[in-house]
Amino acid sequence: MNKEHGIYKFVEKESGRIVYIGKSNSSIDNRIIAHLSGRGLDEKFRKYKGKCDIFTAILPNSVETDLIERALINEFKPELNVVDNLPGTSNLIRVDNIEWKI
Repeated sequence: MNKEHGIYKFVEKESGRIVYIGKSNSSIDNRIIAHLSGRGLDEKFRKYKGKCDIFTAILPNSVETDLIERALINEFKPELNVVDNLPGTSNLIRVDNIEWKI
């Protein structure tokens, strides 16, 4: 298990739609395990269990992790996330070269 900062996304296998974006500043693996075991997400996530691929990306620090997570949630508006848009800031954060691993 890695102990790095990073983000992860649940992508529905059939449609390719991002349904959830999350972050961790300690262990991405532990955070994903918590979601899959039912801790941390509400009942509506259950309909996606087993139907999503999970992609992760390691980032250098917690500041980038927080900013990129927010930018991706605002851009893709996944069903299981709350959009946390700060007026006037959406276009200030560019997310281009994230190296996602499945």
